[in-house]
Amino acid sequence: MEQVPIPFGTRAHPAKWRLLVVDDEIGMAESLRMLLSRLGYEVSIANSGEVALQELGGKPFDLIITDLVMEGLNGYDILDFVDREQLNIPVIVLTGLGSVDAAVKALKHGAYDYILKPFDLDSFKVSIRRAIEKRQLETMQRIQNRRISAVASIAKAVSSTLKLDEIFQIIINQTREFVDFDNAALALVDRQELFVDLFAVVVDHKLSPHNRERFSLEQPPFSSLALKRIPIIVSDVYNDPEMKVIDSNLLHGIRSCSLVPLISKDQLVGILFFGSRVPFAYNQQDLEFLSPIADQTAVAVDNARLLELELRRSRQLEIINHIGKQLNSSLLAEKLLTKAIYLLRDYFKYKYIDIFCFDESRSSLVRTKYHEYDLFSDFKPVSLRVEEGIVGRVARTGQTILLNNVRSDPDYVKVFEDTWVELAVPLKSEGEIYGVLNIEETVSHKFTEDERIVIEAVASQISLALKNATLFEQIRKSKIYLELVLNSAEDTSIISIDQNGKIITFNSGSERLLGLSATEAAGKEISEVIQSKRTRSVFKTLNKRNKREGWEDELKISRPDKKSFWAHIIIRPIEPAADLFVGFLIILTDVTPRVELESKLKQLTVTDDLTGLYNQRYLFEQLKREIERASRRVTCFSLCIFDLDKFKTYNDSHGHLMGDKILKSVGVIVSKTIRARIDTAFRYGGDEFILLLPDTRLEQAASLVERLRKTIREEFSGEISISAGIVEYAHGIEDKEFIESADKLMYLAKRKGGDRVVFEMERKFSRS
Repeated sequence: MEQVPIPFGTRAHPAKWRLLVVDDEIGMAESLRMLLSRLGYEVSIANSGEVALQELGGKPFDLIITDLVMEGLNGYDILDFVDREQLNIPVIVLTGLGSVDAAVKALKHGAYDYILKPFDLDSFKVSIRRAIEKRQLETMQRIQNRRISAVASIAKAVSSTLKLDEIFQIIINQTREFVDFDNAALALVDRQELFVDLFAVVVDHKLSPHNRERFSLEQPPFSSLALKRIPIIVSDVYNDPEMKVIDSNLLHGIRSCSLVPLISKDQLVGILFFGSRVPFAYNQQDLEFLSPIADQTAVAVDNARLLELELRRSRQLEIINHIGKQLNSSLLAEKLLTKAIYLLRDYFKYKYIDIFCFDESRSSLVRTKYHEYDLFSDFKPVSLRVEEGIVGRVARTGQTILLNNVRSDPDYVKVFEDTWVELAVPLKSEGEIYGVLNIEETVSHKFTEDERIVIEAVASQISLALKNATLFEQIRKSKIYLELVLNSAEDTSIISIDQNGKIITFNSGSERLLGLSATEAAGKEISEVIQSKRTRSVFKTLNKRNKREGWEDELKISRPDKKSFWAHIIIRPIEPAADLFVGFLIILTDVTPRVELESKLKQLTVTDDLTGLYNQRYLFEQLKREIERASRRVTCFSLCIFDLDKFKTYNDSHGHLMGDKILKSVGVIVSKTIRARIDTAFRYGGDEFILLLPDTRLEQAASLVERLRKTIREEFSGEISISAGIVEYAHGIEDKEFIESADKLMYLAKRKGGDRVVFEMERKFSRS
């Protein structure tokens, strides 16, 4: 196994260089063939210009040696053909025509050299060797130019998508011309669990279904990649002790491979793998090509995984919110708990899910029954003592327990043979424990910290619904149901109103939550006390419709003292008898902390965690809104894109941590420079930033960005500066084209030396 840097090498050239000799004198052509063959060249003969063109159309040649004067097509025609078809083959003219005009004309037509017959053998050999060396250098330069172009194209393509599948497909499609491979893969690193997962795989040049093979990050050669963070070349897999022990479909038939680490924010986020069925297939040139691609891919992979995480968080919030709403629609505890289990099974697909609740004596925990319960009735106990098992310990302590090996815990009570992991979460609200949500899984599953947080949030929703259901059941069972509950629920607002919406009872929880005493509230219209845009119309609608309908939602409520809070509101009809309707029962719960948490979590999904500015995903949302607003109202706005000059050099010399500090400082300066609540700043990626400037003409935008440029230059004493491009929105332009226009101006600023603002292609630059 070789770790770069390794000695420079190139792929083997053909055993012989291919030469085409064109001469209508058969004896001369044959003599040249014999001479050149002895010198080690592979020689083809064409006894006319027409035959020469046929040969050039069907075979690759490295050099052409041609006579100048021939019947039919002559040497000039051959030179013109090579130039016209862009064959990039050097041509040596070997002729007996010794005039200066003929030599000048041949050279003008593109001849590499002009040699008179009879010729000096040593000079002839030198001319051939130099012509072939020239072709080699030109070929290598063309390949290098294509590689540079391919790297830029790949960098642009991978930065334009946030889908991991598309990132891998782009890399595979655009590296085939420059890197030989039969198998390839993109592996992602799970830093939390120290694993490498094969995300996308190509086998025998074909995209293979995700097999999600997993390898330990502590296993060679992955441990070496994580530690040293430099590429690895394995010239002979069959004789490499570290690679031979890896059992993977990816390595079947592979003789050599290269592994290139993907490093983002000084962390290993993934690995690019290329494998060939030929030994010694990879060298330093391949790594020089793949390394800049890996840098861009690492950023793209990191961004894609952040988006994936954000989407997962968003989905989790939706699930938690949906479960909460579904559960709060049921005020019967038994039905509520059964519904909770079904919802959990639908959304989370765990193998065993149970809810235990205290019995009346609180000495035992009773398992909730549901349809699947009968399948396990011979195995699952109906109840267990509070002193018993993991569930009992959670019920006693009120603390979550996560076990990824239940057999290691002495309190574990074995129920199923295949249970290996357990997550037990208390159902508690306002310090009171109602029961335990218990989840068990097989050895193939490992609970993560993220799962624990989500399940705890779900348990909180179940607890809140269970608390409301318990209160409601107490109301229904009591002859003086309203007074008892009203006076006991200090943290919940419970109000009863008559058929006309007048307040009858107003508990202590209502006084605390709504900022009004029971005496002040008595007899008032409910819409005067619960002030919201929707409540007045809701109460009117409930009175107009069937008297036994209810209503439930979450809304922002204003109190009489002008303070506001978010509340979950339940309205249910009061029916002391089947044929008697007397009014409505209203239950209000303060859910402000959860709503604010959801808002903060949503903010995290659109914010760059390093600079505190908005991220690229939010940029396109805001840009589309601004374009729509500008089109609708016929207003103007400008966009600026800038990056940090010399940042890569600073990063390389001072390290990523110091580079991160620079990016944070720039984020602070940008936030202070732009107009609060008007302009918006985004981190576009790496050291690129974008400013969205509403209602701003080009000249105004340039003035603002110029202040920003000077501030950044002064802040970092000229060691870090910015190059910026500014464009003003033109109606009808698409968002991506708009950004690309600013991007071109920014690169123009960089070509002009950097540390400047360019806001019109041909006119104004500034630097001081």
